[in-house]
Amino acid sequence: MTTQRGFSLLEAMIASLVIAVGLLGIARMQGVSLANTQSASQRSVAIARAYDLADRMRANQAAVRAGDYLRAPQDFGCRAVHYDHRHAAPAACTPAQLAQDDLADWAAALAAELPGAAWTLCIDGTPDDGDPGAPACDGAGTSYTVKIWWNDKPGNATGDANTSPVSRTRVATRFQP
Repeated sequence: MTTQRGFSLLEAMIASLVIAVGLLGIARMQGVSLANTQSASQRSVAIARAYDLADRMRANQAAVRAGDYLRAPQDFGCRAVHYDHRHAAPAACTPAQLAQDDLADWAAALAAELPGAAWTLCIDGTPDDGDPGAPACDGAGTSYTVKIWWNDKPGNATGDANTSPVSRTRVATRFQP
């Protein structure tokens, strides 16, 4: 009768291999989960910022009626009068100046919170189209649309040949001020 030797060692090696593959799978799932959590967090920031702009516009109806929010942002220092988060001497601002100041403050906050942020505010009947270079605002209807784009994966923000293309994510929100 012959005895077999080393079979237990072979079983232990196969069990170790199976456990190692399982642990690698768990680590990969954890990495994907963290990436998805970051993406969801950034989407929440973009949506909150879109609603913030809508609220600012609702508070300044005279500027909305005059189309002042559709102009380029410019910082007039009006926030010292209307918002307590800055310490400066009060300035007398027109609704138009406040609108442009709102846009400047809002755009600065957006840029600080989302990597590679780009945005547009327009009147648009089809909000779910466009890109930062061509936002595709058609001017149809009476609803305002804020479109926000950002780099969902900032590690490949360059988009060069050594990395995958830049992953741009877009949120579009329509509202009536």
